[in-house]
Amino acid sequence: MVKTAEVLCGVMLILAGVLGIAGGAVFRKVMVRRKDQSDPQPALIRNARRCGVDPAPLLQGADWVRSQKGIPLTIESREGLRLCGTYLKAQGVSRGRILLFHGYRSSCAQDFCLSAPWLHQMDYDLLMVDQRAHGKSEGRYIGFGTLERWDCLLWTAEMNRRFGDGVPTFLMGVSMGATTVLLASGEQLPGNIRGVVADCGFTSAREILRYQLKKRTGLPPFPMVGVVGLINRAVAKWRLDGCSTVEALERETVPVLFLHGGGDEF
Repeated sequence: MVKTAEVLCGVMLILAGVLGIAGGAVFRKVMVRRKDQSDPQPALIRNARRCGVDPAPLLQGADWVRSQKGIPLTIESREGLRLCGTYLKAQGVSRGRILLFHGYRSSCAQDFCLSAPWLHQMDYDLLMVDQRAHGKSEGRYIGFGTLERWDCLLWTAEMNRRFGDGVPTFLMGVSMGATTVLLASGEQLPGNIRGVVADCGFTSAREILRYQLKKRTGLPPFPMVGVVGLINRAVAKWRLDGCSTVEALERETVPVLFLHGGGDEF
């Protein structure tokens, strides 16, 4: 019996070690900042081919976004990170202000390549944000909207401080950016926030990790998501299940426009 118990204990330790190594690898792959891809063209061409559409309008829009000489702005996150954005004033009389939040491992040039030129042409002021751990913004760990919601609120406060709090303002995000603005809208919003545009958001960091882990790697969500969650909480200092867009929407006080495609499998 003693020998059997020792064998079982050894097997359990080996399994725990394997899970720990695998969980650490998933954490580094998913949560940790990578070297930024400054050129959005390869991703746009790849996505266009997958969807069977002409990439030319996407590439033209991305070039437009990257060529704009807006006002560079910075704020400090709650943890002391330097966050960066570019403010682009309307060419005519401004109709309002839109804060743009891109998605996971992406950029505004990629995610708003079609909408940003159109919105600017409609005389909206645009703030194109580099989310934490992306672009020029500091940060080592990606928060899947859980951390970024506080950054969003800080950006709204900074825009009101710099350019006035009487301007009708909208929050707009794509993918992780959509989750960012939805989670932020469940908090105390300034009175000039008039609406939210959420393009392809997800429920929570835990749920998107569960889905993607199974879809892309074939690994069972249990116990891997739990292991990654423990590592994330210890290293990055936030919980995968710390908040959800469903709960945030119960506290929603402004109109929300949801955009989703029926063929969206992400």
